[in-house]
Amino acid sequence: MSVDGSLVLNDDFRLIGFGGEILGESHVRKIHRACDLEADQVIVEPADSAGTRHRSAYRLVDGTRDAIALIVSQDGDVHFVAHHREKLTYWPYLP
Repeated sequence: MSVDGSLVLNDDFRLIGFGGEILGESHVRKIHRACDLEADQVIVEPADSAGTRHRSAYRLVDGTRDAIALIVSQDGDVHFVAHHREKLTYWPYLP
């Protein structure tokens, strides 16, 4: 995706939006980076230092607690975002 922004699908994997920014009522200030699979150890990072698709995913998951977001960056990095133990958390995919 060379367009910065979100690709949004519904439960049936139908396209809802492309290249958009997901806005929310709350501003996500921090994100927890999991250092292990169970996120027993996390590192707190500022959420606003990331790009549009990252911030959109953070807001989506923050506003919809049972959502899971998959972020694929242009540079090839992949992050999984979810609420885990009451914390907005992402797991970097490390091949």
